[in-house]
Amino acid sequence: MLMRKITFLTLLLACKLSFANGNKVGLENDIEVVQILDETLTHINYKNLVYENPTRLVFPNLKYVDNDIYIEFATNLVEIDFPVLDSISGSLFIWENQALQKFKAPSLEKNSGAISFHSNPKLEEVNLTNLKITDRDIHFVLNPELIVFNTPVLESTGDNFYFHSNTNLIEINAPLLKSVAKLLFIHGHQKLQKLNLCSLEFALYTDISGNNPVVDEPPYCPDLLDENEEQQEEEEEQEDDFENLEDEEDSEDDPTVEDEPTRVSLYPNPTRGVFRIDSEIEFVKIEIYEATGNLVTTFRTPQEEYDIGLFPSGLYYVVCHHTDGVHATVKKLMVQ
Repeated sequence: MLMRKITFLTLLLACKLSFANGNKVGLENDIEVVQILDETLTHINYKNLVYENPTRLVFPNLKYVDNDIYIEFATNLVEIDFPVLDSISGSLFIWENQALQKFKAPSLEKNSGAISFHSNPKLEEVNLTNLKITDRDIHFVLNPELIVFNTPVLESTGDNFYFHSNTNLIEINAPLLKSVAKLLFIHGHQKLQKLNLCSLEFALYTDISGNNPVVDEPPYCPDLLDENEEQQEEEEEQEDDFENLEDEEDSEDDPTVEDEPTRVSLYPNPTRGVFRIDSEIEFVKIEIYEATGNLVTTFRTPQEEYDIGLFPSGLYYVVCHHTDGVHATVKKLMVQ
């Protein structure tokens, strides 16, 4: 009787191991681990997988898939891991896996089809940190627990860059993305705080709305926004410093400063080195100050154009001294 029980248990264990098609099954932190040991596969088509326990599906040796990867409608599948996969000749579809929390393919560089994550209600993490090119869509829809989408080296998509109703998404980070061949579409992300598309040069169509107002309008580049804010603050501080300067020169060089915005203009502004002054007022002398207040040059007589091509780029103040020797007009000039 005892021998019959041992034989039955042995057969039961053998059946469980054969479930992974000859590959390894183990246990890790109370999560069952199924390993598929192939180095290349023609395709992966896993639909309606049913695991009794929370399961991590790992392809530790798989570097290349010659066609599509479909993993859909799985039960108790909590993680999918492709640690060394570097290319897919077809599409990657991860759809309606009710327990899936993590998807990892950190070595994937090129995908010749679409990348689509649709209706994975518990998906929290997607690792595609080495992805450079996908020949069709990037498509993320109805993944409500996804917080961050991060593709730091992605350069182009062959079709759409499409995000819809990932309701807890706070960041989309694709700072090197230059080209979206068709539609850039981002809708239904009320919590979105950071949209980093700093290198984007082309999208055939753009439809971005229903998001946090911070990213409802271009530019979609938080670094640029931060730089603009810092530059504006710096210019305001420099303007205050300039206005508070106490020049120790004689009275001719210490006029009463007036701004005449409707009567004096500089053009082109910004300039690459040469500018003109359009004015209804006559001047006897033009001085140019750095933003810090240092005098950098003086034109003793009015000229048709003023050449400052050797100046470093930045903000300058042009002080136009009136003929009365008392008043002056100050205008800002940006040098590129």
